[in-house]
Amino acid sequence: MFTVPGSEHEEPIAGEGCPAVAEFCVAELGAVLGMSTVSAKRLLGHALELRHRLPRLWSRVQTGSVPAWRARLVAEATIHATPALTKDAAGWVD
Repeated sequence: MFTVPGSEHEEPIAGEGCPAVAEFCVAELGAVLGMSTVSAKRLLGHALELRHRLPRLWSRVQTGSVPAWRARLVAEATIHATPALTKDAAGWVD
């Protein structure tokens, strides 16, 4: 895919099966939430990981039976697992 230098592009910020995110969207989210772009990217990556690859854990966060901070630890581990987890492997973790 051809991109013009300096133009916006989509980048993956979570595991396989999660949608890519527009690069500037992350910076805008960080500005609105009063956090750095790196922190916003991590937060959004965790949300995508939970929603798309760990749906049962996400459901438990929504019901309040699992605290969000704990679910984010799991999401962080599945995003950065070595070797990378497939969508099926993440489903097993879920």
